Amino acid sequence: MKIHCSIALQTQPVTSRNEQMLIQARKQNYCSHQRENNKTRRILEKSFESEWIERYMSTMLFNCAV
Repeated sequence: MKIHCSIALQTQPVTSRNEQMLIQARKQNYCSHQRENNKTRRILEKSFESEWIERYMSTMLFNCAV
């Protein structure tokens, strides 16, 4: 956690609109792929119903609404 906080404090905000759009597109791509991740789904299926899993993965774990 100390390393994460140290890096976060040194990081400069992204101000370029083009860079912001690129970051958002990559985040959206990541979320889309992770929602299809069968490993995550299989682990959750051991404890939860598929409807709950779908809602959890799309609204909590990998919520990348634009």
